Amino acid sequence: MMEHPTDDMKPFVNDFKINLFEVAFLTEEQTRMFKSDFRIVADYFVQIRKTEPLLAKAGRFDLLLKQPEVVRALLYAFVLYFSMLTT
Repeated sequence: MMEHPTDDMKPFVNDFKINLFEVAFLTEEQTRMFKSDFRIVADYFVQIRKTEPLLAKAGRFDLLLKQPEVVRALLYAFVLYFSMLTT
């Protein structure tokens, strides 16, 4: 566990408040609120939670990916990680 910074180090350390939530447990309405490519990623995580991972499919969305290669890489990394856990 990380200790609190000393007084002489405080000017060099960020102290951000972070709110975390489980993306896979968002409702359909909440995932629709995302306007970025993350909407597709969030929907994918919700689908995986609700169904078998191999049955999760890309949804039909009314928005186009702005950075498809980044989203593809993220989902690919997730699938690789998940497959390592199940083998």
